[in-house]
Amino acid sequence: MKKRVSLAEQKKIMLEILDYIDKICVKYGIFYSLSGGTLLGAVRHKGFIPWDDDIDVMLTRDNYEKLIYHLEKEPGDYTFLNYPITGYQYVFAKLCSSVTYQKSPNSEINSLGIFVDIFPIDSLPTQSLEREKFVIEVKELQKKAVMADFYSYAGSNTYLKKIVKAFLYFPKFYKLSRQSPMKRRLEALNLKMQEFNGKDTKYVGFVCSRYALTKEKFPKEIFEEYNYYEFEGRKYQGIKDADIYLTQLYGDYMKMPPKDKQVNHDFYKWYWKETVRE
Repeated sequence: MKKRVSLAEQKKIMLEILDYIDKICVKYGIFYSLSGGTLLGAVRHKGFIPWDDDIDVMLTRDNYEKLIYHLEKEPGDYTFLNYPITGYQYVFAKLCSSVTYQKSPNSEINSLGIFVDIFPIDSLPTQSLEREKFVIEVKELQKKAVMADFYSYAGSNTYLKKIVKAFLYFPKFYKLSRQSPMKRRLEALNLKMQEFNGKDTKYVGFVCSRYALTKEKFPKEIFEEYNYYEFEGRKYQGIKDADIYLTQLYGDYMKMPPKDKQVNHDFYKWYWKETVRE
């Protein structure tokens, strides 16, 4: 019988993964930051947002590449996933538990266990029109990359939607996959995201963020200094000027949202691998 991972167990595993990422970063002098709701949780709650159940970190591209290099060589007891791995559909990395797996309508690679997301932060054009054009180009490359893989494009939040998408978009998948496979398209997308790195621009962000056209635009200088923040009784790195970052993403971030907005996404149902639980 499949054994579900409890929410408490899930959070414990994620914290252990984050501990390992912090250990590697300290060992090799790599600067990272808690990001998104994880940084908000550290500032407002000194831990997880009460209704949240994930952990994200972000690194400037140079620090990101250093971390990726070392995690590929030293994954510890975890599974490291990045776009060069066949079947993996993202241009950011995940460090995953190797003793858990997910079962859901989401079309994910089989080696996906409970994970921490690791996002690269790249330069964005200063001018708004140029920035919008760049992000739209990136999004189009991203969409075509996912569409070129059958299991990736058909993913959804319900099995019915998954079946509908599989049939509805099959012709587009067939055409794109014959032109170029997802893995090669993700390589091109990864390079495109870095187009403005090293140029004199004012802003940075995760270019493939769902908020890239609206909120994902931060002053470059806030990624120059770092502090440690308390999170679930531990200490992790974060950008020193978290206020600018959090205000840009969430507005009045210290104010709790209304009850109907206090929900997690519940994308995955996690299970222990049987060999571990026997």
